Amino acid sequence: MKHLFLMLAMVVSGSGFLAAQDVLYESQEYKNAYEKATRARTGEPGPNYWQNRSDYEIKAVFHPEESTVSGHLRVKYFNNSPDTLREVVFKLMQNLYKKGAARQTPVEGINLHSGIETEHVTIGPEAVDGQAIRIAGTVMHLQLKQGLGPGQNAVIEMDFITPIPKTAGLRSGHVDSTSVFAAYWFPQIAVYDDIFGWDTDEYIGIPENYNDFSDYDVELALPSEYNVWATGRHLNPRDIFSKKIMERIENSKKAGTPVDIITEEDFRRPDGRVNTWKFRAEGVPDFAWGASGHYLWQGVAAHNPDADHTCWVQSAWAPGAPAFGMVAEIAKKSIEAFSTQFPGVPYPYFKHISFSGTQGGGMEFPMLANNHATPDTTSTGLVTAHELAHNYYPFMMGVNERKYGWWDETMTTLMESYLSENIFPDREVHGFFRRSISFNLLSGMHDIMPLMSETSNIMKVMPSIVNFYIKGPAAMDVLMDLIGQQEFYKLNREFMQTWKGRHPTPYDFFYFINNRAGKNLNWFWSAWFFSFGYPDPAVTHARQNGEYLAVTIANKGGLPVPFEVIVHFDDDSMMKQAFNVSEWKGNPQEITIRIPVNRKVKSVSLDRRYSYDANVDNNEFILTD
Repeated sequence: MKHLFLMLAMVVSGSGFLAAQDVLYESQEYKNAYEKATRARTGEPGPNYWQNRSDYEIKAVFHPEESTVSGHLRVKYFNNSPDTLREVVFKLMQNLYKKGAARQTPVEGINLHSGIETEHVTIGPEAVDGQAIRIAGTVMHLQLKQGLGPGQNAVIEMDFITPIPKTAGLRSGHVDSTSVFAAYWFPQIAVYDDIFGWDTDEYIGIPENYNDFSDYDVELALPSEYNVWATGRHLNPRDIFSKKIMERIENSKKAGTPVDIITEEDFRRPDGRVNTWKFRAEGVPDFAWGASGHYLWQGVAAHNPDADHTCWVQSAWAPGAPAFGMVAEIAKKSIEAFSTQFPGVPYPYFKHISFSGTQGGGMEFPMLANNHATPDTTSTGLVTAHELAHNYYPFMMGVNERKYGWWDETMTTLMESYLSENIFPDREVHGFFRRSISFNLLSGMHDIMPLMSETSNIMKVMPSIVNFYIKGPAAMDVLMDLIGQQEFYKLNREFMQTWKGRHPTPYDFFYFINNRAGKNLNWFWSAWFFSFGYPDPAVTHARQNGEYLAVTIANKGGLPVPFEVIVHFDDDSMMKQAFNVSEWKGNPQEITIRIPVNRKVKSVSLDRRYSYDANVDNNEFILTD
């Protein structure tokens, strides 16, 4: 009887474990969204899906001497939600540099300031009482006297002064005395979504952004010697450029090789005048700009099968900036490959500009990137491709980088890797970003968090970086083994087409793959995205029974990975057999596999080169007579 109870307990326990694998963990916020049918567990938008948006009108002046942007903001906010809003939340992201602000990384003292200034705030015709405004770090809460009901809109206006970092700081700032990149430079309305409501996560350095798709009409006044490169369509180029420059611009938009638009001979001298640059951008999640009085400018056309998506590719850099002269050509080939091969979706914008304006790496904005110029041509080329790839994730796909910073970096890293393998084989990813090496070295560290840990909650920099660029892409590598590379490409393309211009979450991706692949992969998602663990398959036992070899493989690290078994025979011959990651579905802790053999086996080992494996010391088992 005792044995029967024990057997029943094992069956019930095992059944419970398998049942738990079949259901993906969801927080209450996600359960509520599915109950309200704003999203479906097919991974598609639900019948009640909605998202809010804004129309921005900004007139601003850049003051080089003070390193500030002052301006007037008028924003019309549309509440498409079923909720009555009692406040509107703004982001003041340059308050990262406010004295005493919480931040993940140190900043130079010269860049510290007293915060973004806002005044003369109105809602409609009424001035807002100062007591209705509360600023906490990089978040500004604006209380509404009357709630903003479903289907209603509100017009909010304010004057603002934003300090711009005086050095090439974190993603924005001065490159030199007459070159600057301006990011997060105006008060911007936060996202109110169907899952979490208002996004009130602070900007602390590593987590990036989360924005609605909105329209922007922007006027920027700068000293006349500056040229400006910005998100959106330049509305008044003939007010700025000579006939000669305009001809070069038009030629570059259809040229097959890069055209020099501005050379050193075309730089304008300071004359005390001011030029006003006018831009319009529609349906974009952000607006950024770079400016310089002495940058070279190239342009070229990138083509793809969709005639409406010919992309005007540009680069802007200081004379002598290392390797940047090749950037326009690299960007052109990258966009054409992304549009036709992987991910196989037409590039979402009509232009892209690579601006040389930061120290180390790069940072993406819609239609524009702020990149580092380095003598390492491989690094320059891959950074160029990586940052422009972000126009898919998180811009075409409105990903919440505050919570899931790993997701957009994972997808763009996969796109970058595709280029290095198929389009630019001479520019192989190297160093830290070679995940086949880095993940094995770093994955077992104590502070490496599950991928679904909120990025804004991780204060250490290294765990975020590992999740962004190594663990996330490694998970997708294993997913490709699980469902097949071409199937992954196909389903990812379908997912992007389904969620274009919307706010997908990783759950939508998980459920979409489950539904379209016709497989419940929750056991895989749970292990790789919600659990602590690292890859460490180990051979714990092997026994030969006649014509079969029984090999026991333990999952020591917890992350399921594919593996390849090498069988060594007494006659010094050997054979290999690869096993899919799906072998772990029934029991993610330990499995026994049977391999047909026709001669005496001496030992069994795992080939580390086949997949991820953080520890090779447990990869071999020697059989004894």
